[in-house]
Amino acid sequence: MFEMCTRLYAIFSVYPLGHFPLLWLSQCDCFPKNWSKKTVVITAAYDAVHGAPIHIGDPSVIGIEDINKVDYGLPHPGSVVGDQIPVFWACGETPGLAVKAAKPHLFFNHDPISSMFICDATVDEYFKIHKPEHGEEQPRLVTLADQPFLASVCSASAIQKVEKLAKIVESHSGINGTIPVHGADILKIAARLSHAPSVVIGFLHEKESLPSAMSTSDGLKGALALIKALQALKKKKITIVTQYHAQLIRDCVTANAAQGISKEGIHVVEVDESCDIKERVYPGEINHRLDTMIALQVARNTCTDEDGFEGTKGGLVDTLFKEVNSWEKRIVSIKITADRRESSLAGDVSSVDSHIMTSSSVEVATCALAAALYVLNKCPIHSRYARRGIGRRQLFEVGQFLMNEVEKDGVCSQILHSIKDN
Repeated sequence: MFEMCTRLYAIFSVYPLGHFPLLWLSQCDCFPKNWSKKTVVITAAYDAVHGAPIHIGDPSVIGIEDINKVDYGLPHPGSVVGDQIPVFWACGETPGLAVKAAKPHLFFNHDPISSMFICDATVDEYFKIHKPEHGEEQPRLVTLADQPFLASVCSASAIQKVEKLAKIVESHSGINGTIPVHGADILKIAARLSHAPSVVIGFLHEKESLPSAMSTSDGLKGALALIKALQALKKKKITIVTQYHAQLIRDCVTANAAQGISKEGIHVVEVDESCDIKERVYPGEINHRLDTMIALQVARNTCTDEDGFEGTKGGLVDTLFKEVNSWEKRIVSIKITADRRESSLAGDVSSVDSHIMTSSSVEVATCALAAALYVLNKCPIHSRYARRGIGRRQLFEVGQFLMNEVEKDGVCSQILHSIKDN
């Protein structure tokens, strides 16, 4: 048995509407970790009321630094103990606070402590009419981190489609069975990107790359594929970090307007190993715990290790991730590499916020990620969770996420067909 510990927090700024400016109020209950999947499945069926949770796990992700310091109601006498995890729902007190802020002469509202609102419809009658948006789809938990626990949610069918994408990436990785393959991380990486407020793309390449070859390079094509998908999700900020040819990259972004890529909101930053990377990329302060940095690493100059394997020489990719992993305020770090001898991130990567994806080419990997982002955000269960239940689900088309020429490319065409509905 365990003790329920409901807490109320003001955590989200809600868009003001007329006379109703307010914060979004959330309630938190703590459950044993092994109840988390069941909690999502049971509550998702009641989508017309509180429905599924809007956040599961690490409270700092949604701006709550001290879970025992509540904003409304009575503080709970105990702390989150053992294997309990905090689970957050939208609270029915939010509209009451909105109305209070508008200061009308008279309004009626429920009292969550002593008296709930009574209506003239039974629960059974109400839910016969108000079916969940996701229909018969079954919700599934996607664990992103264990310490502290953090999860996302999506449907079982969405997971199956992303698993198909992972198999395509792995089958074209060029890696033999004796070396670890990292395509299976694609679900976690896509979920991380789906939740990230802003994304930094480290497009890092050799100085010898000629400007004439840049527009068709594997790294740049991969970066453009990723940018298109991120812009479809309206990310607040997309930053491209490059070592050379910054203006050429800007020109390539502009030249791809026909692909649906906009130069608005894209910042190109040129760095080298001597500069303060954090200050150049995140001037001032890192804004959010889920901000994400991706390094795209194409095949480069090789060296031979003590076991006789060839791999890439250390470069700005390694410098970048060593520095990211040393920051006090951590972010999510992802390496997408076309170097078949890469099996880990550089530096201390014990962090649960670090991921790696290996493929035959950066373009193939980012095309698969773009497809995975489409699958997740087309899923009504994930869409609701990603927007914290605020607003309506946007209906996406696959062309908003994938580059126009994917049908002409063998592997990318496979990716496209794997995510189409039967």
